Amino acid sequence: MKFALPAALLFAFAASAAQAATFVAEGKGDTVVVYSTATKKESCELKNSFSYLFKGERFTTTQTCNVDVVPGEHLEVCRVKHSDIVEPKIEKPVQIVSCTPKP
Repeated sequence: MKFALPAALLFAFAASAAQAATFVAEGKGDTVVVYSTATKKESCELKNSFSYLFKGERFTTTQTCNVDVVPGEHLEVCRVKHSDIVEPKIEKPVQIVSCTPKP
């Protein structure tokens, strides 16, 4: 059984997906930073999973960030820095829990 979505619905979905903010995490030294790229203002809840060395063992943790995103590319929105973080490694892509448009 084949099923096709109306073209207008496909274009509406593609347009809304193109406008959503995207996030990437980077780890270096004793710091993990989450960056956003967005075309509109949004409030978002994010989860970032990373691991780090502590006293010779690797531990994994999840950082939760509640952020206000503004339009722009590769803008810092969340940071964790601690002397106990050594060789941070991003374990998964940043998970968007929710995003709400802002006026």
